[in-house]
Amino acid sequence: EVERLGLVGLSLAIMRGGELVLAKGYGVRSRATGEPVTPETGFAIASISKQFICAAGLLLGRLDVDLDALGRRQAVALAAAVTASSGPIRTVVSSPLRRAVETAEAFGLPVEVDERFIEVDYGDWDGRPLSEVPPEVWSEWRSDPHFSPTAGESLHGVAARVDEACRDWAARAGDGSVVVATHVSPVKAAVGWALGADVNWTSHVDPASITRIDVDGGRPRLRSFNETGHLVGLAAG
Repeated sequence: EVERLGLVGLSLAIMRGGELVLAKGYGVRSRATGEPVTPETGFAIASISKQFICAAGLLLGRLDVDLDALGRRQAVALAAAVTASSGPIRTVVSSPLRRAVETAEAFGLPVEVDERFIEVDYGDWDGRPLSEVPPEVWSEWRSDPHFSPTAGESLHGVAARVDEACRDWAARAGDGSVVVATHVSPVKAAVGWALGADVNWTSHVDPASITRIDVDGGRPRLRSFNETGHLVGLAAG
């Protein structure tokens, strides 16, 4: 996973109840020296929170983190790709979470925040390792769109608010494009709105990917899904 994300190395520590339950190093501290990362390795401070969370296999919902260096490069590439291929951009809309707002700001246009495009609320599971979710919970989550984790939100709830937001912004778009910077679950909900189907557990959305939905006469049509060509070569940059 470290190699796939283009990371050099990282240290992982997990605390539970005030006690250290896991400390482990991955990769190397420096490509030049090849020095392996251990739990005691020191690093210069940088913004790596989003990439760290993904590499660590944690659920990332309402946890509000900044884009890391790779995420910022991806946002610039995404904005360039959309701007070059979408015609006049009438509005740029964003989830209220910082990682989405930073992505929207890469377009260099005013950003309107719409709470309806925020990521699903994992409740008590937010920021926790995927491995801690019991199999029976995963089973219920996958089989029942109305299931919600404790203090969290159901995928049915996500679909309802995203459907409403998509209809509203489509009506305001006129002959221009509306760009929405959002997250995995709202993207899947928007695709479900276009297709009239639930795609939550049958599709995959990459970070900084592009999904396009055309609306003609109030009717949505999925034009493309999970475009990632604009991201080629960025991970090693």
